Amino acid sequence: MVAHDAPLVKRAGSGAARGGALHTPAMFDFIVSIVVLAAFALLAGAFFLYRRGNTKQAVLMAVLAAVMVANVAIWLIPTADGESLSDAAASAEE
Repeated sequence: MVAHDAPLVKRAGSGAARGGALHTPAMFDFIVSIVVLAAFALLAGAFFLYRRGNTKQAVLMAVLAAVMVANVAIWLIPTADGESLSDAAASAEE
């Protein structure tokens, strides 16, 4: 049971929005690493599903892995000025 005075929804200005742990460079590196590892796991799972005959699920898993890798690439590949989006976000917070 939930107490009547306990808030059910966090306020918009709480947690990571106020400069919490998600904004540290080490946490960003950790999250990117987990996303890349998950993409590899999805590709491996897609390969095994494809061999077992589940083509639709295998293709969906491969597409999800490609989207995850594309998101990591967007954040990490340098732009025309030589700075990646993750570098720009880190310098904007300081």
